[in-house]
Amino acid sequence: MREPKGLTLKEGLSEFTEWGMGKYSCSTVRTYTDLIGRFIVFAGDRPLADIKVTEIAKYHGYLKNKDYADSSVAFMMVALRQFMKYLFLRHEITWDYQLVSVPKYVSRSYAPVETVDARAMIDGIRAENFRSLRDKTMLSFLYSSGVRVAELCCLETKDLHIQDGHGSIISKKNRQLRMVFWDDATAQLMKEYLPQRELWASSDAMFISMDRKNRGGKLSTRSVQRLVADLRPKANISPHSFRHGLGMRAVKAGIHPRYIQKILGHKNINSSQIYLDVHDEDLVKAYQKIAA
Repeated sequence: MREPKGLTLKEGLSEFTEWGMGKYSCSTVRTYTDLIGRFIVFAGDRPLADIKVTEIAKYHGYLKNKDYADSSVAFMMVALRQFMKYLFLRHEITWDYQLVSVPKYVSRSYAPVETVDARAMIDGIRAENFRSLRDKTMLSFLYSSGVRVAELCCLETKDLHIQDGHGSIISKKNRQLRMVFWDDATAQLMKEYLPQRELWASSDAMFISMDRKNRGGKLSTRSVQRLVADLRPKANISPHSFRHGLGMRAVKAGIHPRYIQKILGHKNINSSQIYLDVHDEDLVKAYQKIAA
């Protein structure tokens, strides 16, 4: 067993940051370092051996009392939990990092898209030219597959088995291979889209850019965000809303959380559990209407 180094919080954070540069993106490392640094300001730069899970719980309460958004508190606790996991695996702390509680939430800014709204957005696109056909196909794929926006933009034609109705992608979150699926309506659009795509493509990207500077190349996430913003009937619908929408539809269809985890590519089944929690809230609201 590795002997602990007897580090302080700041020294532990310095080592975590250096380790993280080889695992996460630069922006993620900067964000984690900033958020963990806030905890160190709260707790003081003490020896790691002095930090107990009760200290983390106190910090969680402090964040909630500061009136941060639920999503902000959750992300701060995710960063702190990752830090504690790093320290636990290196025997710098003796208590299990899994005791760090991370609140469950579905971000209100990423509200699950309702089927009626998604269909209105997709059906509202008149595929009169290649760009509009691409947009219609892309939005339909986003709705039926539940992929992340970054995964959508990195998707390549070789990743898809068109005849079989499924594909394989590398998750942008945990770097694991997973299957993705799409519905019949999307499959029909893809049959129209793919032959026309061949006329414009200069890359292997499934959904290609039609901007003058990058025509035929990989589509940017910003382009997808702009498309959804232009079409959405409600202000809180974003590209990620389509992913949450699939999660909610899966729960209402009675699909087991373990399968939802695999479909959406969650590393932990607890991430899929949030859809069950939201569905329970819907049940309470429905009963309140009956009882009123």
